[in-house]
Amino acid sequence: MKIRLIGPTRYLENGKLLKSKKLIVPSLTFPLLAALTPPDINISIVNEVCEDIDFEEKVDLVGITSYTINIHRAYQIADEFRKRN
Repeated sequence: MKIRLIGPTRYLENGKLLKSKKLIVPSLTFPLLAALTPPDINISIVNEVCEDIDFEEKVDLVGITSYTINIHRAYQIADEFRKRN
């Protein structure tokens, strides 16, 4: 099984996605979930602030966490993965 956990970025006032080489306040949710996942499961963590999401890669399960400030981007990511199954 292949699982991808995604932390979405947010939109800036100019409508562009926030991108940075530094993660200012990392969430501990995904590292904790990854640590509790059985070793036979392939799990990857993507923080969209620092890296792009590969929507083409086949995964069995996508987990998304967000804050209120980036919830719209989280919905867009979920919709895109749903379209691709």
